[in-house]
Amino acid sequence: MEYRIPISNKDYYKAMLMVLNFNLKLSELEMDILCTMLNSGMYEVNIDTREVIRKVLDKDKFMTNNYIKRLRNKQVLLDKQGSNRVYYINPIIMSIINDRKVSFEFIITNLNNENNTLSD
Repeated sequence: MEYRIPISNKDYYKAMLMVLNFNLKLSELEMDILCTMLNSGMYEVNIDTREVIRKVLDKDKFMTNNYIKRLRNKQVLLDKQGSNRVYYINPIIMSIINDRKVSFEFIITNLNNENNTLSD
């Protein structure tokens, strides 16, 4: 079954993150930070982008830094080697988001039954 969802460019990143959130488990503010970054063409978090994020979301430095740390803990943001306090969006997430067409296949597993057969 195919279900097409028309969406504007402005809302694309938010929609994709909402779809992926069943797996990412992002809070609303974590999603807002990522959407702000993506909508602004920022794929790294550094001193300058932190300031942009704070201004766009109207959040203080402490709160923004805490949520960036949470995104790192969830491996949504990864450490850039050789750079202090610079992080980039996980390439796996970027590849899904940049594809613009995503299909899902749900593989249902039953942890209680290794054969994955239906039980009475």
